[in-house]
Amino acid sequence: MELVYRVLWTDNQEDLLNSAENVFREWSGTIPFELIVVSDEGYQIKEFRRKAQDGNRTTLRVIATENQQIIWVDVENENHDSDLGDLEHPRKLVASSIGLSEANGGDPRRGKSHFHMLLPRPTDTNISHFVSEIFNADRPISIICIAQDPLYETGKTIEMARKTAESYAGVAQVLYLDQGGLARFQNLVGSNYSLEPGELRIFPPSDPEFRTVLAAPSVLASDVRKAPYSSIDRRILRTIQPYMLAQPLPELCEKGLRSLRGFNDPLDEQKLERKNTDFENLLLENQNLRINFRDVSADLEHAIEEIENLQEQLTAKDIQRREAEEWWIQRTDALEASQAKSEMKRLEVEKRAISFALNESIQKFRDEETESITSVSEALMKGRQLLDHVEIATRVSTRLEDLDNNQRAKTWGRDIWKAFLAFEAYARAGFSGNFYQWCSSGNDFSWFSQSTAVKESDTVRNDERLYAQRVLPVSTEIEPTGKIFMESHLKFRGSMAPRLYFFDDTKGKTQKVYVGGIDPHSRWENTTT
Repeated sequence: MELVYRVLWTDNQEDLLNSAENVFREWSGTIPFELIVVSDEGYQIKEFRRKAQDGNRTTLRVIATENQQIIWVDVENENHDSDLGDLEHPRKLVASSIGLSEANGGDPRRGKSHFHMLLPRPTDTNISHFVSEIFNADRPISIICIAQDPLYETGKTIEMARKTAESYAGVAQVLYLDQGGLARFQNLVGSNYSLEPGELRIFPPSDPEFRTVLAAPSVLASDVRKAPYSSIDRRILRTIQPYMLAQPLPELCEKGLRSLRGFNDPLDEQKLERKNTDFENLLLENQNLRINFRDVSADLEHAIEEIENLQEQLTAKDIQRREAEEWWIQRTDALEASQAKSEMKRLEVEKRAISFALNESIQKFRDEETESITSVSEALMKGRQLLDHVEIATRVSTRLEDLDNNQRAKTWGRDIWKAFLAFEAYARAGFSGNFYQWCSSGNDFSWFSQSTAVKESDTVRNDERLYAQRVLPVSTEIEPTGKIFMESHLKFRGSMAPRLYFFDDTKGKTQKVYVGGIDPHSRWENTTT
């Protein structure tokens, strides 16, 4: 059996053991379930385990001491290929348990995060509280923000927010933002963590390694408006699930599980030690698997985003190809008729031909070279060897060895290489706008615009220490000192994920993009780190 869903919280309602049993019996209906009750020194635990339905086995456990009561729900899949949609019914059990606790005067919570079934109103006080929680490094659950779409009926957006709050009770807190509330929210969180009208954005718990604020890419208003709720729900669950599974069990829960599995039976000391050792090893292995699952899921999410980006690029490229074919036909006809009336026309044709040839060259690099990259170091080496319009600093990374030794080194290396190719194509294109605008316009080889930032915050600019961290190497043709303030940067995903800082001189003397720093996010401090 594979764990696919876990919700855990403390509750102070009276007689929780019996209350939870009543909820589980009503939820299970006619489907039989097992009940195990264990009383030990200082605590009592009940386990309700319903037989597998649709490949999923649901278990509810309640453990109570004199000072604390914990309830948690696990869903395990016997086929190791559970459809996330199959979790709808277990989530109703969680919602019922939390709803009953609130009705009985209980206070269900995880850490300092309170669980509520009702959708909070978008008041200034509530918005300020949610923003504070987003930047709270100890926040144990996710936050989902849903902004009103001016092209959508108000009631439908609110109804979707209420449904989401109920579906993710115990897993996430949901904030609905009307027009005025969205403006206040945007002002408080800043551009890196904001969302636009009609969008939905998820803020998972803080990164377990660096305790940094995480923010998944926003679900676009067009997707929220057009897609069925089941599709949106699946996307939310896919983002949140790895963080649910990575959360460790409190010591009291582990102790209760030992009792349920008979590890506290009066055995001789040698057997008892061996069983407990085996159990601890299994717990450690399970925790490591959950962490690996979180990282793999993050890679999958990134891959899905990349596929979507590539699909957009393919569409744009097909349009460009047809336009190019038409252009060549028209131009050829004109040239054949007039025998190249002027030198300017001949140069224009030659320039277009060279541009197409350069793009084909980049395409070859992307297709053939990307698959061979297994580390960040290899991406840097290839960038220096093969690209003419990208200048990579000699000491571009202070923690290159840490990046190369990370389990996501291959993913980061390939992504960084693709970023270099994007810089090369952008520099050759002679685009009138900046790099972010070029990526947003759907050009070939463009980088993810949502992971691109052109400027830093005013706080970073005005803080001498933060400013100094971003003074990085460039050509002396640009700055005689050989260093310049770089605020444009690209973001990558994952624990210890790097950020890439660059300076755009494509419209200056050198016509190049300078990469000054590639290091884990922790090096580049800001107001949230």
